[in-house]
Amino acid sequence: MNWMEAKNLDTWIASRGRLLHVVDGVSLAVKRGETFALLGESGCGKSMTSLSILRLLPDAGKIAGGKVLLEGVDLLELPERGMRDVRGKRIGIIFQEPSLSLNPVMRVGDQIGEVLERHSGMKGEARKARIVELLAQVGIPDPALRANDYPFQLSGGMKQRVMIAMALAGEPDMLIADEPTTALDVTIQAQILELLRSIQKRNGMSILLITHDLGVVSEMADRVAVMYAGEIVEQAERDVFFESPAHPYSRKLFASLPGMGKRGALLDVIRGSVPSLSGEFSGCRFADRCDHAWNLCRESAPSWFDAGNGSLARCHLYDGRGGVPEKPAATVKPSPAAKSGDVVLEVKDLKVHFPVRKGLLQRVSGKVAAVDGVSFGLESGRTLALVGESGCGKTTTGKAILQLLKPTTGSVLYNGKDLAGLEGNELRRAREGLQIVFQDPYASLNPRMRVREIMEEGLKEKDEARTVSLLEEVGLSGDAMLRYPHEFSGGQRQRIAIARALAVNPKVLVLDEPTSALDVSVQAQILNLLLRLQQDHGLSYLFITHNLSAVEYLAHDVAVMYLGRIVEKGNAEKLLASPAHPYTRALLESAPSLERRKTREAFEGELPSPLSPPPGCHYHARCPQRLPGCASVYPESSVLADGREVRCHLYGDSP
Repeated sequence: MNWMEAKNLDTWIASRGRLLHVVDGVSLAVKRGETFALLGESGCGKSMTSLSILRLLPDAGKIAGGKVLLEGVDLLELPERGMRDVRGKRIGIIFQEPSLSLNPVMRVGDQIGEVLERHSGMKGEARKARIVELLAQVGIPDPALRANDYPFQLSGGMKQRVMIAMALAGEPDMLIADEPTTALDVTIQAQILELLRSIQKRNGMSILLITHDLGVVSEMADRVAVMYAGEIVEQAERDVFFESPAHPYSRKLFASLPGMGKRGALLDVIRGSVPSLSGEFSGCRFADRCDHAWNLCRESAPSWFDAGNGSLARCHLYDGRGGVPEKPAATVKPSPAAKSGDVVLEVKDLKVHFPVRKGLLQRVSGKVAAVDGVSFGLESGRTLALVGESGCGKTTTGKAILQLLKPTTGSVLYNGKDLAGLEGNELRRAREGLQIVFQDPYASLNPRMRVREIMEEGLKEKDEARTVSLLEEVGLSGDAMLRYPHEFSGGQRQRIAIARALAVNPKVLVLDEPTSALDVSVQAQILNLLLRLQQDHGLSYLFITHNLSAVEYLAHDVAVMYLGRIVEKGNAEKLLASPAHPYTRALLESAPSLERRKTREAFEGELPSPLSPPPGCHYHARCPQRLPGCASVYPESSVLADGREVRCHLYGDSP
């Protein structure tokens, strides 16, 4: 039985004098107790569909037609007063960005309390007790204390849990989860997804899951709908969809995914860009980007066709009138392995400690050991991936290498010269071959400067031909140099950031989460670019990321970091195939998988604070294999038979 059903939903958004048809004739149905996944890239209309269902559109938005039936009642015909009883009580929502959705000047307990008062009339001690109960239910430690915290005092994962607690406070029959795990570590992601599954099982709740992550869909969904350019182009049962995606767009999404099996080959990408939604479409919206398209696709919009096994697709391939075969993915030869000992960057016992100050006089009362004795070498022409949870010290390590943060102790040898003690012009000259690409290209590109000015900052002399050449090398046209950063998409801004880094002919690039929160097709474009640049220029990459599938695809070596220290490092293929440290195993187990469609074993507890790390092995409190001595003695480094190094008492002389 369909509990919530959208029929021919049309939504328009007014933008710069144009009307954008962001949701165009969308029909979907969610059954009681099931998870229905709405899958697609950014800008396809997924979030606008959910906001239309709840009538939470921006001022420029308008629902132009269709119905939204909740147990037979059309929500679009209810007065606003009636919708207030639906939102939160009948249908809850987890918004995509909790940092923007939570009120920064209200304690999180009070924000949950507002929902309780509105939908349950709960006040006083009963309200307070229920707030604590909800925070405990979503796995927040010390819920009575955390209820008094402000959002800025919580980690990203904990803010997401607070959002879930708010969505559940009204005990809704359906939960809309809009990208609930985007940009979260795989460990926190696993906890959030397991939490949603357990609540759904306990309460019989329906979930409308909105995401671009195929791994999350594989683990969570019962049924799947794929959205492109404002309309749904494929619907199928989960197993059918993953065994045989029908629409060419869906197939391209799968082909764009990185992984160990695609090392050395360029990932398949979706050429071109999503069409403008301001005009009328005469044919298939995907035709200009499709490897199957022929004349009919551009002349006639496809209706729904049976694609087999119960799946439906908007595609002329299934109307019996033919088509053209899909083009094979391009391949490149793997970059040759660097000679043993050809180390271009060597980090020795690097420590970055931040003082903690308290009181009126701001006296030092402690320290945060963000990086606590990190050592590794990066060989010429190779990629070393530095992986671990948020807060483990990965980004701080990258910034300390370039001396953007001053190390407390330790050395950073680039071409044999220690950068740690250098300053001013001497430092700038010594690190010319080192560049960094920051995680957020929009924040790192000056919004008041044109791309040309941004590029020429790194050049000793202004050279228009050189600027155009660099932009073309990263897949942008030369006229892009006359535009501002806000005029580009996220993937294009990341290309500009990479081009800027290449302007000084570096030998080493520090890549800080270069594909974080990008759609799979855009991520594939960036990974292809990095692979090609490495092959063409012999670049070395320090690849800082929590995206393990990208690590499988790009990295030659891996270093796993936990609470400021490296716990395992070695050859990527060996480490990923047979992880030695319990933390590495848990990290890999937490990652979503298209092949593994079962409940993952989530991490226990939160990452400890670097302000007061646990004694002994920092991981022992969360480790299922801990030994008696793990709580008191930090393990020495052990070298395994395959050359990997691991810090774990399981492999040394256990105390």
